[in-house]
Amino acid sequence: MTAIGSSALDQLFREARTFSYWQDRPVEDSLLQQAWACISGESLRVLFLRDPAEKEKLVTTNMRKVMTAPVTALLAAADDLSEACVQGGELLIALRAMGLDCGPIGFERDAADAAFFSTTGWRSILLINIGYGDRSKLHPRGPRFAFHEVCAIL
Repeated sequence: MTAIGSSALDQLFREARTFSYWQDRPVEDSLLQQAWACISGESLRVLFLRDPAEKEKLVTTNMRKVMTAPVTALLAAADDLSEACVQGGELLIALRAMGLDCGPIGFERDAADAAFFSTTGWRSILLINIGYGDRSKLHPRGPRFAFHEVCAIL
């Protein structure tokens, strides 16, 4: 396996940002399907919400972000919570690889579970707004820790 190029690293990590504002541009279903095909979703379940009535069932402190995003993905664990969390991270990276921007946000998991998963046994884990972000409304990127400040090689 060879390392990916610098531009791919920029798109996936170094220049990727958490978006709160979106361009008025639809997200094609095929991009969501392609992103899903990139991950091993054995434990992860995803509802891609477009319908405002479905989005209104969510409880979060900032519904504006949910309602203005072209798509909001509600991620849930079908069984192995740790595995589903890893797969959720994979999905976020895959969405970015498809050229989409993401904006994970906090939400009331119990309310989401009651509204969407009451008959499944699934447990919600993450809420991600998806679309084409409005870069003109981004704040400057916050500082990052240096490797030696937070990591050790033993």
